[in-house]
Order: sequence, then structure tokens, then C-alpha cells
Amino acid sequence: MTEEEKAAEAARVKAEQDATVAAARDAERGNTDPLAPAVRKIAEHTVAAEQRSVERQKAHERASTTRIDEVAATVRDGFAHVGDRLDAMGRGGGGIHAIEDVTAPLKAAMTDAQRANMGEARMVADDFGRKMGEDSPLAMPEMALIAGEWFQCATQLQSSKFAHKAQLASRLDVLTSALESAGGVTKASLQEDTTTEGGFLVPTIVANEIMRQVLDAGDIFPRARQWPMTTKTTNVPNEATACSVNWIAEEGTLTAGEPVFGQTVLTADKLAGRATMSLEVVQDSPTALLPYLLSIFTEAMARELDKELVIGDGTTPAITGITAASGVVAITSGTAAGRALTYALLVQAYLGASEKSSRQGAAWIMSKAGHKEILELVDGNSRPLLKLDNLDAAPSGTLFGSPIIVNSALGGSGTLDDTTNSNTTIVYGPLSSLIAATRAGMSWDVTDQVNWSTYQMDARLIGRFGGAVGVPKNFVKLTHLTTA
Repeated sequence: MTEEEKAAEAARVKAEQDATVAAARDAERGNTDPLAPAVRKIAEHTVAAEQRSVERQKAHERASTTRIDEVAATVRDGFAHVGDRLDAMGRGGGGIHAIEDVTAPLKAAMTDAQRANMGEARMVADDFGRKMGEDSPLAMPEMALIAGEWFQCATQLQSSKFAHKAQLASRLDVLTSALESAGGVTKASLQEDTTTEGGFLVPTIVANEIMRQVLDAGDIFPRARQWPMTTKTTNVPNEATACSVNWIAEEGTLTAGEPVFGQTVLTADKLAGRATMSLEVVQDSPTALLPYLLSIFTEAMARELDKELVIGDGTTPAITGITAASGVVAITSGTAAGRALTYALLVQAYLGASEKSSRQGAAWIMSKAGHKEILELVDGNSRPLLKLDNLDAAPSGTLFGSPIIVNSALGGSGTLDDTTNSNTTIVYGPLSSLIAATRAGMSWDVTDQVNWSTYQMDARLIGRFGGAVGVPKNFVKLTHLTTA
């Protein structure tokens, strides 16, 4: 084979080889092309996620920086307020003055948190220095920190809202000792009586309890027969005339003796207490004002219900009580001027109602004036008739075995006491013969919408009650008893 033929053959072989490589390359490319879009999407998603992460990190850094600035500003403002108060204290006649080398006792009194906060304290101290002068003790960060905490502890100790007062008092002693040792505070001739010499610095302390006279309440209404009501009015049947039996002669006609029935009408009327007050009073009062109002309104309601069951005149809306009810046994005086209470009159009242059932579970009901007359009753040897062993013992709370109920709501003009003639009345009978009706109980409501424009709130206690004397003839009223 000639050289030319060899060269041609080599060129042909190389061409075939190149064609085979190219075909293999093309085949490989064809197999991977379908995966390219997915790979691109994964790459794009990865890049986007990384960008979002970077943005979130930057946002967190910006928020953290802003919050730190806000906290720093708050701390500076708080120390500035303390500085103003302490500066005012100093102007009041002595107070704080500059002194060299005071940091040792102050540093000893610092907490770990305060030591870590020295950076902020230096910024505050610089502000004080520019405002009050470089010679001001508050221009030192140690003094600013300790003085600020001292003022905070002293304020908290005078408030009922802070617990752990023993710990606060102990910490205040440490701070006071540090300030005195550093010479940063002197006693100065300050006094509370003069406002400019310290009076303005002493908060007005108000105890967190309201001292008050607790009213007599809830002696009679709770002991009466409780009658629930489902409507405004309820008719309660009663026996107007008892049955009778008769002796009949042989072949005589039987005499009718059936009972006669009547009914007692109960009417539910509103009894309410209401108080309007500013929201500031509720928020700032050291006492629990709303529970206090609920307590006194409840007592006043119970007092009023007791009073109405005994002396209510039936004027709508009200209750017809024992003294005004028709059928109550009355032991009266011949004259309006009355008569003195005697043992015999008490016996008449005790036995005034004919049936034994009128004395079962009965009670004596009277005002303070009536109780006084009973306590003053003596025998022929000037010994009290009501049992009293000695002056150390309380007088007996019973009379003829029945309890004595004394309620201040039953005294005064227009009640059991007649102040015109200096008379009083004593009532005797079973409380189970009284009807205490409740329509819906009591509802305690508080709203801040009563007067929007003046920022006032309203609290109210409302109940719907009725009452009646179920069996009037079981009660006796001993009237026109003169009082001294």
C-alpha cells in the first residue's frame, strides 16, 4: 500500500472515530436534557430561600437595635426623673452634695445586674452632669444607680400593692447605709409639715381598709318562709277561717263547719343600690372599692327587707309588715301617751295569740329603745328580771325561751319607735309565719358606659323581692310603751 493510500486509510479511521465520539456525546446530551429544568428550579429556590433568610436576619437586627434603643431611652428617662426628685430634695435645704472618693461603699451595695448596667448608668450620669453640673454626685454612675434604687424602694414600701416588704425594707437599709457612707446624702433640716422642706416628697398614705359601722342586717328576712316567685305577682292561699266541728242532737241537722280560704298576694318590686364614680377613683384607690360597694349595698338591702317585713305600711312599691297587717293581735294602751312596760304586759304579749303554734319558733322583735325597757325591768328588790349573773356577762338573749332580735333599723321616727310620744312597740310571733319572696335574686352589675364623656363608671345592685304576713293572727304587737 502506497503512502497515499495509508494516509487516506488513517484519515478514514480517524473520521469514523470522531463520528463515534460525536454520536456518543450527542446520546449523552440527549439523556440529561430533560433533568435540566428541575435542576434549575432547585437552584433558583435555594437562592431565593437564602435571600429571604438574609432579609429576616437583617429585620431582626433592626428590631433588636430599635428595642435596645427604646429600653435605653426608658432607663435614661427614669434616672432623669429620679435625678429631678433628688435635685429638688437637695434644693430643699441640704440633701445631696458632692464628695470625693465615694464609689467604694456604693460599689459594695450594687447588685450584679447593676454592675452589668454600668454602661447605661454612665450615659445617665453624663446627662446629669450636663444638667446639674459636673460636681453633682449624680454625675457619677455609681451614685445615680444607688440613688435611683433607693428612691424606688422607698416608694414601693409606702404602697400596699407590693409584696415582700421585709425584703424591700432590708434592701432600703443597705442602700441608705451606702449613701450615708459615701457622704452623698445628709440629713438636712427637712420636715413634712412644710411642703417646700420635704412635705411634697412624702406621699399621702391611705390605708387599704375603709373603717365603717357595719349595719344590723339580715335578722328577719332570712328566717321567714322563703317563697320563690316565677312571675311579678303570686297568690299564696291561706286559711281565713279554720274549720269547726259541732255537737249534733239525735236526728239533728249537721252544721256546716268547712274552712274558709283566702289568699295573700305577693308582688315582686325592685330594691336597688347604685353608685357612680370616676374610673380614676376605682383605679387609684388603695381599697378594693367595688367589693366594698357590693358589701354595703347588700347589708343595706337586708336591713331594708327586715324593716319592711316588720313595719312596712304597704305603700307601693313596698311590703305590708306585721304592724300594719290586718288580723295581728294588738295589746294597746288607752292613751296615745302610753304606759310603762311591766312584767304583766310581757306575759300578755307572750300569750296574746291563742294557739300554741304561735309560740313555736317565735321571736321577740324590737328596737334598741324596746330592748332598753326590758333590760331595766326589776323586781321588788331592784334585781333585773332578765337574767344577768354579773356585769362581766352579757344579758340573756332570750325572753320566756324565745330569742330577742334587736335591729337598729326598727328605731326612730316612723318605725317601732314613736318619737312624738316617746313610745315604742314590741312584736312577738313565729318568723315562719312571714313570707319572704324572691323573684330573681340579686344582680351585681358594673359598667364604664354610664358617662363616656366624663370617664365615669356605674355600679349597681338590684333585686326583686316581695313579702307578706302569711298568718297575721300568729303575731302580737305590744304598742305604746313609754321610753325614757
